[in-house]
Amino acid sequence: MAVDTLGFGDALAAMPEQLAAAHELAGKVPASSLPDASAFDRVVTLGMGGSGIAGNILQAVGTATLPAPVTVLKHYRTPAFVNDRTLAFALSYSGDTEETVEMARGALAAGATLVAITSGGELARLAQESGSLHVPCPDDILMPRLALGALVAPLFVLLFRMGMLPEAHAGLLRAQERGGAERDARQGADESSAIHLRLPAQATASSLWAWARASSVISAPDNIRAISSCCSIASSM
Repeated sequence: MAVDTLGFGDALAAMPEQLAAAHELAGKVPASSLPDASAFDRVVTLGMGGSGIAGNILQAVGTATLPAPVTVLKHYRTPAFVNDRTLAFALSYSGDTEETVEMARGALAAGATLVAITSGGELARLAQESGSLHVPCPDDILMPRLALGALVAPLFVLLFRMGMLPEAHAGLLRAQERGGAERDARQGADESSAIHLRLPAQATASSLWAWARASSVISAPDNIRAISSCCSIASSM
């Protein structure tokens, strides 16, 4: 009897490879298209639901070393503090999340520099029309909450390449390696088990959390909830 007709388990098991592929792709974004880090006093992430979790992870991991504060926004309106010295990352796997698109429009209207991380949709069109950087995600992922790697890696890699998050490259490599090792060590486990299915995603996300926890200045409760969301993907379905 089939218990996973959508291939949810296979997608979770491939999370380390998804993170690695997105890491490599983001590394190929032309250097000439990257924003100048000295132009920003603040970083904001714009995203809802599964896509928005990437912003929580950045906030947890980057607080100790990013030269600008990170604010995670998950609503319609763009706050008044967003201005021409704000770097705004719009995160929507589908590209059609209404709240995210509206916040992105508001950020552009306020003069912010927009980076869109999405597989397409209205957000990709907005980036193209405004001349903003668009980092594409693969368009074959089942749902946003399974696109954690494809959304987190570009966020981290771009900030790394801009010189704002120097530990990002090594931290992503550790997360990829740990997730793959956990999966490979359990190849003989019962693959119908929800616990087994979420192990690679849990190991990948918990590696990011351990990295974040090493900086003693993070806001623990909110970030624990964000990482826990990543680690319980399978059981929440």
